[in-house]
Amino acid sequence: MMDGKEHTVTFAWAQLTDLPAVLSLLSACSLPAEGADAVIPTMLVAREGKRLIGCAGLEVYGMVALLRSVALYPAYRDQQLGQHLVQAMLAHAKQLGLLEVYLLTETASNYFPRFGFRMINRAAVAPAIQLSVEWTRACPVSAQAMVLHLDAV
Repeated sequence: MMDGKEHTVTFAWAQLTDLPAVLSLLSACSLPAEGADAVIPTMLVAREGKRLIGCAGLEVYGMVALLRSVALYPAYRDQQLGQHLVQAMLAHAKQLGLLEVYLLTETASNYFPRFGFRMINRAAVAPAIQLSVEWTRACPVSAQAMVLHLDAV
């Protein structure tokens, strides 16, 4: 807020022109960027004014999806913006009629249970998710797998 004006945070579906800002955000948050370009059509972004400050994407594979690239610049954390991004992605997944949403995390396994996610063994992840770029190349094998069964929420 360098201009002294208050900016409202807005949420919108990402556009291809958002990709450089999304990649910059993912890099700043030490999150994998590989494959993020393919998620832009199902990515929600948060902006303060014109600045992209957060994002969350959904990779859909048939009846399951991978929640990925949930990121906010540190200055915008603890303002429930991440919660809004995740809840919007889960609502979108329900609208699509998906059965399960998976995620991989190295640092946020304590954050996602509030949405109904539970930790699972990586071997229990749906085969379609195991073929994703994030699973095969972008996330290390040390990342914790989690799942949310949408019919249970």
